[in-house]
Amino acid sequence: MKREFSNEQIRTKKTHEFIPQNTDTIIERKIVRYLIQHWKGKLSLAKSFWINFVLFSILLTVQIAFYYAIIKICVISLSLPNLISTTFSYLLMLIALIIYVWQITGIWRCCLNYMKLGKKFQALIVMVIIELFVLLSIFTIISKYKITNAKIDKEKNYKYSITIVDNATKIHLVGDIKKGLSKNIKNTLKSNSNITGIIIDSYGGSGLEGYKLAKLIENNNLNTYVSSICESAGTIAFIAGKERYIDINAKIGFHYAYSVLDYPEVYNLTRWDIFPFKKTKNKTDEYQLQHISKYGITKDFIKKLRDHKSLDLLYPSTDELLNSGYIHGIKDIASISDIGVKYKNRIKANELNIKAMQLDRDGNQEEAIRLVSKVIELVDDKANLYFNRAVYNKKIKQYEPMILDLTKALELCDESDDFDIKLFIRILDFRNYAYFNLEQYDKALEDMNAIIKMDTLHATYYHKRGYVYAFLDSFSLAVKDFSKAISMDSTRAYYYFGSAVNYYFMKKYTKSLEDANNCLKCDDDDSNFIIYFVRGKTLFELQKFQEASQDLEKYISFEQDDNPPYLMLAAINYKLKNYKQAEIYFTKANSLKNNDIDVKWDEDDYEWNSTLLKSILEEWGKL
Repeated sequence: MKREFSNEQIRTKKTHEFIPQNTDTIIERKIVRYLIQHWKGKLSLAKSFWINFVLFSILLTVQIAFYYAIIKICVISLSLPNLISTTFSYLLMLIALIIYVWQITGIWRCCLNYMKLGKKFQALIVMVIIELFVLLSIFTIISKYKITNAKIDKEKNYKYSITIVDNATKIHLVGDIKKGLSKNIKNTLKSNSNITGIIIDSYGGSGLEGYKLAKLIENNNLNTYVSSICESAGTIAFIAGKERYIDINAKIGFHYAYSVLDYPEVYNLTRWDIFPFKKTKNKTDEYQLQHISKYGITKDFIKKLRDHKSLDLLYPSTDELLNSGYIHGIKDIASISDIGVKYKNRIKANELNIKAMQLDRDGNQEEAIRLVSKVIELVDDKANLYFNRAVYNKKIKQYEPMILDLTKALELCDESDDFDIKLFIRILDFRNYAYFNLEQYDKALEDMNAIIKMDTLHATYYHKRGYVYAFLDSFSLAVKDFSKAISMDSTRAYYYFGSAVNYYFMKKYTKSLEDANNCLKCDDDDSNFIIYFVRGKTLFELQKFQEASQDLEKYISFEQDDNPPYLMLAAINYKLKNYKQAEIYFTKANSLKNNDIDVKWDEDDYEWNSTLLKSILEEWGKL
């Protein structure tokens, strides 16, 4: 009987014949052997570099880009969670990293083997190329990390709210288009079956999320509405509505659709941060225009949007929106929700505020104050309005109502969730001015102390506090603040001026003279001409009568109606024994309307006594 061999038997003892193995198994073994040989550096350098590195890298890049594009399309079209695309992206990155390590390690070992064989030239060239490639890869990873973080930081402050309005038939979206919004809208639709539309009031946000929301709106046959404003990414979602309506006061705003590669500065990045991702053509804007055009928008309107190559917003008129097919009509959308009513009030308030500003420019502050008072009744954000009304009161020197408005503005700033420290400091600064003019110097000092506690970088605040100290007769503290201001900015004439005056009152005449000289060095156009009077008095105290006389004459050439300089010139001429000239100056001083110094000219006794000097200094304090 003939013996039969089983299929599992590989060979017999007699014939030593081999039974053919599976072809797939042979190929798999060859691939594994090839991968191991490259890893150990046993392949030729040409094969390791050109095939395993260059060709594999090109194929890998193309394949990863293809898979990433597929998953991105699926995420948008099927409204899949962002977690899917994120997970897939990380998986692709892991695969790429494994292949990358395999490539680099194999080539490097191959180069080392070649060097052992004395083929150093080829090996060194390839090693240099690999080193540069590794450095570029590290730079690319760092750039990608920066770009990703910049996007996250930009979206971190995005906020939105979703409410059900109009007898539970509409969703009202207010705020930013941010990651996760479409998922929340989808859940809202599931739990509210009577919803037929969505009101989108948004300044924009994430473009990707805008497309996902658009797909959701389209799949659920929702109408879209705008009660106030819809801009940027908000327009991507709005256009997907079955029917599209806006309020008579609503605005639709478009801008050039950009990515981080177009305007890195928007994301606080530099051109070097995006260098590895060199941009050749902006596909973001074209993709958005294709998205809009598929909803039956006219070609002329699409062309207008395509030609608008700017981040500045383009607001087409209502007629343009209607004629282009972008909207189907106008409806009273604002009355549907409280937010819409507030927006209507804000539009009216804005119109009144513009009129108030024009009245202020025309010098009619009383009417401007009346209009701003109406505006305050219409809107919630009142801190700026109280501040504006205070500014108008300042111009007509109504300091008490000015203080009331500024105090209210400070309270509102303090209560605000979004505390504006710059506005807070500015309000304090204006209230300090009002207190100062009402001679409430203690309260003015409190405001200046509060300002400097929050802002130590601006010399002007030390300068202003210095004057408050001066009027509280705290001359040494005043000098300290003026010196601080000068140390921060030595180009301001009025800082030296304040210091010179206070040194004079402290009877430190040499220091007063030094700062007066510095003041005049900074003041080339003599705009701060009163410093001649200060320096003239200082020189008089230092017994430099001739120089003092020159400064006082200079001051009189600018200001001829003040009697103190004439009295001082009379005294100086007496000291210099120019008695006739002294009498002329004294007569001139007594003839001036603002003369309230009680002195008498005694032809037998021209002595310049301390009582007269004190009177002149008191008169100086009123200037």
